[in-house]
Amino acid sequence: MDRKKTIIIPVLQWYSQNKRNLPWRRTVSPYRILVSEVMLQQTQVDRVISKYRNFLRQFPSIKKLATASAGDVIIAWQGLGYNRRALYLQKTATALRKEYGGRFPQDMALLKQLPGVGDYTARALLSFAFDKPVAMLDTNHRKFYSRLFHQDAIFSDRNLLEKTQELVEEILVTPTLFCDGKSMMYHWNQALMDFGAHFLVRGADFSKCPIRDFNEHFPEILGEKKKKNTIPFRQTDRYYRGRIVELLRKKKSMKTKDIAQICADIPKSRQQHIIQGLVRDGLIKKVGYSMLLP
Repeated sequence: MDRKKTIIIPVLQWYSQNKRNLPWRRTVSPYRILVSEVMLQQTQVDRVISKYRNFLRQFPSIKKLATASAGDVIIAWQGLGYNRRALYLQKTATALRKEYGGRFPQDMALLKQLPGVGDYTARALLSFAFDKPVAMLDTNHRKFYSRLFHQDAIFSDRNLLEKTQELVEEILVTPTLFCDGKSMMYHWNQALMDFGAHFLVRGADFSKCPIRDFNEHFPEILGEKKKKNTIPFRQTDRYYRGRIVELLRKKKSMKTKDIAQICADIPKSRQQHIIQGLVRDGLIKKVGYSMLLP
């Protein structure tokens, strides 16, 4: 099968006509791309766009972010959830200033040594900021590769990247379909994000899918997999952690008894466990019987 004709070119052509107009696609600044990638972890694109712009207005550079108070960074992160991401982002900015003079290394291993930068984020920086020919695996990439080529097997990310290396090599030599100076690998990595948002979701309309003829079992291959049973969000520690941080964004301080009130429906031992976790993660500071943002 000529995958270049049946998969690569149709997906890239579809992307060229349907790609989303996202602000982080209009920059090659590694700092701005890092901010977008950290925000997009566990958060929907529509929610991120305005937060991304507001955050960069307040912290337009690595220096501004690194020298800000942790409390200000947490306040600016309001509405995005997973507040530890904000602190990791600030720690990365601090490390970049200290170790690299505010510049980003263009090496996978060095990028992964930065606080909170894992394999995916390092690959995103190399691909989107520096246009390096690297494959990457966000949720949409992972779904695409695993469902189209490895439906009956479960692979680690490392093995999945190895399994798709042949496809990557075909992408690198695909005739140029764009005139913006970026490589086909850059556009392929972006294209799979938009492809996934359109076709790898529950209730997707496959009538306009560019590769609907790829396999006789299409669209069953691409269809949404059955989700595992999960604990309701309001029963998780993350729900209570978020409520505590959110209230501290509005107030300068809170008493321990105030936190006990908003967590009154869970045991005191669990309340203490949650508070200790927030302190340990650097999201709040305990002074006597009061809680403050750091």
